[in-house]
Amino acid sequence: MDASCIDLNNEAVRIGSERLLSHLRTEGLSYRLWVSGTEAGSTVHMRVAGLTDSLDARIRAVLIGTATQLDLSGN
Repeated sequence: MDASCIDLNNEAVRIGSERLLSHLRTEGLSYRLWVSGTEAGSTVHMRVAGLTDSLDARIRAVLIGTATQLDLSGN
């Protein structure tokens, strides 16, 4: 996979992740999200304001099955 395909895949993963998180956003979730990737796969990075164990679990439940790694932490 060349660099342009990796970039396109990362953008598709970002858009999909944003759509999956839309319900939590309506509940007030505040976060920063970006995606990095290589030929081996993509990682969704999130920095979440006020991250609690419960919120961490909800975010992970929403994003499970996206075939990506998740780097999730509070800010």
